[in-house]
Amino acid sequence: MTWDCVVLERTLFIVKPENITASLPDPVTFCVKATSDPDTPITYIWYRYTEDSAFEDSACEDNWCELFNASEKTYIANDNGSSLTILNTDRSDLGTYRCVASNDVSQDVVEMKLLSPKPSSGAELVPVLSLLLSSPSSSSTSSSSSTYHIMSDVLDYGLPKSSIIA
Repeated sequence: MTWDCVVLERTLFIVKPENITASLPDPVTFCVKATSDPDTPITYIWYRYTEDSAFEDSACEDNWCELFNASEKTYIANDNGSSLTILNTDRSDLGTYRCVASNDVSQDVVEMKLLSPKPSSGAELVPVLSLLLSSPSSSSTSSSSSTYHIMSDVLDYGLPKSSIIA
């Protein structure tokens, strides 16, 4: 009697994505590539780390939620699943993503981040802040309400809170 011994290769990422700095609202694409035994197909599953209640109805485990079963956000994977595109990115998309590549023998995991756009120096916001401070809506509301509107508008322009002098 003769036995054939077949050793399957474990799944291993050979192309790992880099973190991406978002350019809101442009789409972003994470690309990965895994290898394994040629006769063993690889399955890719994408996840996002979130504490957002919008993902409660999706397949989540330890705050890692499978993307294609979650929310109204548009996620697109290529035919074999080795890339993930997020359309119309906004601040709610920022965070950590995970791809799990698996075959019948093993799996490999890689994580990547969608980072916030780099904050501006703030110099171009001086006229905007001056306008906000002098606008009738700011002067006719309470101080805390004015501060909130100014902070909200400043953050929309990409300036971090720490750069605002009270």
